[in-house]
Amino acid sequence: EPKQVKRNGKIKEVRRWQARYYDADGKEHAKNFERKTDADNWERAQRASVRAGTHVDPAAGQETFGKYVARWLANKRRLRETTRTNYESIIDSRYKPLAGRQMRGIRTADIQELVNQWMRLSGKASKEPLNASTVVYTYRILKGIFRSAVDDAVIGRNPCVNVELPEVLPTPLLLPTNQQLWEIHDLLAEHWRAPVLLMATCGPRIGEALGLCDDRVEWDDDMARIDQQWNERLGRLAPLKRGTRGRSVPVPGFTMDALKATRKARSTGPDGILFWSDRLPHRPWGQSGLRTALANAGNEVGIPELDPHDLRHLCASALIRAGEDVTTVAYILGHATPNVTLHTYAHLWERDDSRVRARLEGAFKRPS
Repeated sequence: EPKQVKRNGKIKEVRRWQARYYDADGKEHAKNFERKTDADNWERAQRASVRAGTHVDPAAGQETFGKYVARWLANKRRLRETTRTNYESIIDSRYKPLAGRQMRGIRTADIQELVNQWMRLSGKASKEPLNASTVVYTYRILKGIFRSAVDDAVIGRNPCVNVELPEVLPTPLLLPTNQQLWEIHDLLAEHWRAPVLLMATCGPRIGEALGLCDDRVEWDDDMARIDQQWNERLGRLAPLKRGTRGRSVPVPGFTMDALKATRKARSTGPDGILFWSDRLPHRPWGQSGLRTALANAGNEVGIPELDPHDLRHLCASALIRAGEDVTTVAYILGHATPNVTLHTYAHLWERDDSRVRARLEGAFKRPS
């Protein structure tokens, strides 16, 4: 239909051309153009995308990132409470610059700028930029959100492509020797000794250790069942973290003696929790207290910043040095697959060419 427009001070009559098409759901879409060629090209492109199954409703991309990510998180029904809380914290803090942006307007350059901003941000405690592994973890969640948006036909392509991320370098571990471990044990308050020995000799995570209950210990057979954890954020026992296997692990005699002494000296908590405080308010001994006590004892023996998770690494390295295979180590640590174990500890398995040669010769020796 004719339309009068003013160009270069002159009134000129132009015609508008309307292109129309129907999407896969039968919904009609239309757009006006001043040139018939533009209208034809747009219509052909949209019809082709419908046939190819890649069509994106132009109006869908107008939804803001904040609204879409809220909908995305609400649909994640299988997320554990701790994971959901963690996602909510990341969305509220690190994705905030995207909250008011339309989904269709977010480009790769915007994502790169956001990643660069994370690397410049200061952590709450350290006053230093977020470490590389945290940046990569935060980015991977964001990439998954946009991948879902593509699947939902909200946007046509994922902007999280060709984004430069910081290199995550392996952190060298400074683990205590056997002598240092026992020196640390003796420096700790009595109630911390049993959980520290448990983590060092059986490999549970700190939450798994503090969540150990009376009925999970086979007191006469020196075995412990690791199939739950104490979740401080929720204030109760909870399932193991996703990707972790429950397992029954052998307990060394001196560690079992420490567990029995704890059981005898103190009353257990609800559900028979072994490491339960007798002080008010009654609750399991806190992770923060254990971390502080362990770090202080580590400093005393020359192992700075010793963390409970380092005791888990200590257990793994001891098993590997003793000649245990990757399947056994993966089971003791509760890894979902041996691949997880190899990713972290492959460098600890030393290759013995002479032993391999002898075994191959024995396996393929010509029969006499």
